[in-house]
Amino acid sequence: MSHITAWWFILFAVAADLLGLARGGGDVAHLAHVGGYGLGMGVAAILLATRVVPREPYDLFTIGRQAARRRAFKAAQATSTSRRAVERRGTEAPVKAPEGPAAEARLRAQERLAAGDTPAAASAYLAMRSLPGGAQLPPLGRSQPYEIANQLFKSGDYANAVDAYQQFLAAYETDAEAPRVMLMLGLINTRFLNDPTEAKRILTRA
Repeated sequence: MSHITAWWFILFAVAADLLGLARGGGDVAHLAHVGGYGLGMGVAAILLATRVVPREPYDLFTIGRQAARRRAFKAAQATSTSRRAVERRGTEAPVKAPEGPAAEARLRAQERLAAGDTPAAASAYLAMRSLPGGAQLPPLGRSQPYEIANQLFKSGDYANAVDAYQQFLAAYETDAEAPRVMLMLGLINTRFLNDPTEAKRILTRA
């Protein structure tokens, strides 16, 4: 069942009175109707503006203000983006993609994660870390080292899980998951690696 909003009835009534007024009026006081519309809108606007009548979350004032804010935000965003593009143009050297066996293993880890094969991704990650230059490669995306560390923990590879968690913290220290990762490191060092000193250091930091 379709619905017709009240706005259509209001617009239809106003248009009918304006059309009747343009045709000469006849026996209907179209001018009085149009004046009533104007008076009603004016009084309503004054009462809402002075807050004599409580404002509603989606009244015309709020809608207009939000639209103005969106326009201002988009303009500021466009200006900022344009300024950054001008500042960067000609000042940044092209970034060369990493090459070699370690880079290929890193790419395999990303591809396996994207495919949902976390165990294979963890294996590729360990291969990357063991190859020359693997430890110096850029960190994986935000969720990727976290997922790999969780997989290594579940498989019982606690030493490498600690390494992966530490890689996550080094790259994303302010991430919302960072406190939880610190707690996991404290747990692993205490329960599985028998290193209470490191556990205390991490938990104090957390």
